[in-house]
Amino acid sequence: GHCLVVSEDGAVFAWGWNSKGQCGVGDGREAVLNPEMLGGLLGKSIRGIACGAAHSLAVTARGEVLAWGLGGSGQLGFGDLSSSPVPRQIPGLSSEVVQGVACGFGHSLALASSGAVFSWGWNRDGQLGLGD
Repeated sequence: GHCLVVSEDGAVFAWGWNSKGQCGVGDGREAVLNPEMLGGLLGKSIRGIACGAAHSLAVTARGEVLAWGLGGSGQLGFGDLSSSPVPRQIPGLSSEVVQGVACGFGHSLALASSGAVFSWGWNRDGQLGLGD
């Protein structure tokens, strides 16, 4: 597994298994052995993070959502099955002010300030709550 923490000033640190880029350090290492600050999130003022099996999410103080790691089930929310070794903003949520994020094994969720819940990714067992 991998771990993420947010400091009081909104910096994010990651460590652990990184074979799919889920730590977000962007350099292809199999593992990050010591906590490392994510340069791709510097200045973003992160207020929330979440870890899936091999992907990660962050939400900024402005309500933007960024994703990175394995995207093979669409769990990064980029509209395709691409992966990313570094944090990238999810374009489909750019019109929303997101307050919180959560990850499952291969799916992701976001809670908007409007109360709307967004879900994407793996849905074989109904994880996305879509009724199908």
